[in-house]
Amino acid sequence: MNKDLKSFLWSIAIVLLYIYATAGIIKLLWNTKDDYKFEGRVKFISYLLFIFSAIYVIGIYHVVGPYLVAPFYKVFIYSHLGYLMLGSFVNTIYKH
Repeated sequence: MNKDLKSFLWSIAIVLLYIYATAGIIKLLWNTKDDYKFEGRVKFISYLLFIFSAIYVIGIYHVVGPYLVAPFYKVFIYSHLGYLMLGSFVNTIYKH
């Protein structure tokens, strides 16, 4: 398979996994039967997660310097793994 196509498909899979986990987090935090509000909340939280992640990754490098960022990036990675696990677990358990 072409390397570019494989990379693109992995990127789409990761984005879909984040959307799935975000839907689970929304189900955990807000109880709504309105699909329009639910979809809007999922989009809003997904956009915020992307923006804050980009700000954190770029900002922490400039705040602490290039030699001290490893612990901050580890916390960032573990928090995202926890987010994905919790959101995916809740989304598989709760029915909308």
